[in-house]
Amino acid sequence: IRTKDASFGVTNAKGGFLYAGYKITDKLTPYGVFDYTDYSDFFITSVQSVKAGLRYKFNASAVVKFEYELATSYSIRPEPII
Repeated sequence: IRTKDASFGVTNAKGGFLYAGYKITDKLTPYGVFDYTDYSDFFITSVQSVKAGLRYKFNASAVVKFEYELATSYSIRPEPII
């Protein structure tokens, strides 16, 4: 992803995700998501998150999801010495 911002200028990010779910019944689906984003132009170099959730379908137009997320960020750029 390439973005242009007035404060940061042009920045680049790479990432991807993996989603898996298993439909237990017509209404109930547990699922999991893993995603990774690499912000090469920011101080936070990468972010990883793991999500687990449960999707319940009331009818064709109403769905509710319960989700838990654990996210971790890693920085490998040293802090500037002033």
